[in-house]
Amino acid sequence: MSGILRVFMVDPAIAVDHIVVDTGGLQASCLAPPETYHPAFNQRPTTVGWLPEGE
Repeated sequence: MSGILRVFMVDPAIAVDHIVVDTGGLQASCLAPPETYHPAFNQRPTTVGWLPEGE
């Protein structure tokens, strides 16, 4: 495997919300795993989201 993920547009009305790559240890869930940040692109990720406190 080359380690390259290619995504092609098939229909302009379709949007990709997120892509999950399971490299092992991913628990089965209907929801996506929590977002992770790459330090080279986002050195201070926000800790305040749109959800109310405690959720």
